[in-house]
Amino acid sequence: DSKNGKLLATFDVPLTGGNDRWKLVTAEVEELTGVHDLFFVVKGKAPTQLMYFDYWMFSK
Repeated sequence: DSKNGKLLATFDVPLTGGNDRWKLVTAEVEELTGVHDLFFVVKGKAPTQLMYFDYWMFSK
């Protein structure tokens, strides 16, 4: 519900060699109920173009 809120998952995004090459990344998250705001916090060493973010989804 905020960028400083509860951490649901952490995962490493691999370098793929270009913006036309992608990799699916998954992580386990605990089950929640209700409506929440979701924040993605991205950290890395690159000053620009750290990653391309195409989509996300939840599944059981």
